[in-house]
Amino acid sequence: MTFFPSLAYLVVFIFGLIFGSFFNVLIHRIPKSIQSPKKESLFSAISFPKSYCPKCKKGLFVVHNLPIISWLFLLGKCYFCKAKISIRYPLIELLSGLIFLYCFCIPSFGIKKIFVFGINSIHNLRYLPLFILIKH
Repeated sequence: MTFFPSLAYLVVFIFGLIFGSFFNVLIHRIPKSIQSPKKESLFSAISFPKSYCPKCKKGLFVVHNLPIISWLFLLGKCYFCKAKISIRYPLIELLSGLIFLYCFCIPSFGIKKIFVFGINSIHNLRYLPLFILIKH
């Protein structure tokens, strides 16, 4: 990546956005699985069903799940029923992307930058209960 240093930053930022999108899934589905009368595993509660609009219950297409871009393209509304989508979703994705980028830019990590992603993920998961409490 020495020939394209800005590409490395872009890849790290996109990687962070993807993690942020996954954090949104956790924030939305963990409380639902805890409150659900069905006793299913946490893994299956997080993995299934595919993403859907909470208002009209229609399944979202892949292009509707692109971090930040989809929210901007859809103007913060559901593609199907036009219900408002909370700004919390793109903000968490953006925050996660920026944290990943920040960790990548810290020179003291040197060769160990690969471990930053793991450390960053654990760091973000620490705040997951806070975002769950804010949402509910």
